[in-house]
Amino acid sequence: MKAFALFAALLLLAGCASTPLVLTERDSASSITVKKGESFSLSLYSNGSTGYAWEFFRAPDKKVCKVTASRYVPASRDPYFVGAGGQMQWIFQAVAPGKTRLRLYYRRNWEKNVRPAKVFDLEVEVR
Repeated sequence: MKAFALFAALLLLAGCASTPLVLTERDSASSITVKKGESFSLSLYSNGSTGYAWEFFRAPDKKVCKVTASRYVPASRDPYFVGAGGQMQWIFQAVAPGKTRLRLYYRRNWEKNVRPAKVFDLEVEVR
């Protein structure tokens, strides 16, 4: 929990003047509107010990919205807690007015012809 609080503090320092917008899996298949210069974060469950990882199938258009930070936060601080998942987190910053879409797949990178276990899809409009 402390790690998420630190991540939220970093989001505030990244230039967001209002309450930071934090998106989760529940926000998939939706759209958001942010102002130029604002930041928002995305936090998705991940468990690398299973071979699965989030990867961008469609990264956002860097002219409209860019990734400014990303990190993995384990669910447990216990180094011997093998197999536990955690949260993959990204911070995005709205760069210029426009629309872009981001889509991430939760999959094993060696399984080329297999549908992803999860999909996160979001349309971003910057004003």
